[in-house]
Amino acid sequence: MFNIDWSKITSLNYWLEGSNIGQDYNVRVIETNSPFFYFFVIFFGGLIVVSILINIYKMFLNTNHPLQSKLSIIGANIGWMGFLGGLWFALRELQVSFLSSRLWLIFGFIWFLVLAVYMLNYLIRFYHLELNYFRSTVTSTSKASKKIKKPV
Repeated sequence: MFNIDWSKITSLNYWLEGSNIGQDYNVRVIETNSPFFYFFVIFFGGLIVVSILINIYKMFLNTNHPLQSKLSIIGANIGWMGFLGGLWFALRELQVSFLSSRLWLIFGFIWFLVLAVYMLNYLIRFYHLELNYFRSTVTSTSKASKKIKKPV
């Protein structure tokens, strides 16, 4: 099996490798038989697929549904994460210095955390209020449309 040295993660030089600050100027290529290679390919490809599915789901929602605007934000951000992560991975495999640095993974992780906190904050605080208002307006408009009698 693979021998993975997890103690490297605590080293600052590990994260800055590939930049001018790290000890090594080029980041080593991830071997294709490594589990990390397949993890990155599946993870960043999965983000792009999730983004596409979110945008498809958004097309089937009512235009006034509270999630309509939030799904646009989430879908776009997840799509960009997948695209930029795949670009980072390709640059790492091509050994482009600085752009292939692991430092960009930290920025991506922070981006993901900010997006997750934003969405959880919305879901916990505001979503149920907006959904109740949406349901009340949808039922009131449907009742009003039923009261209108069509001429014979």
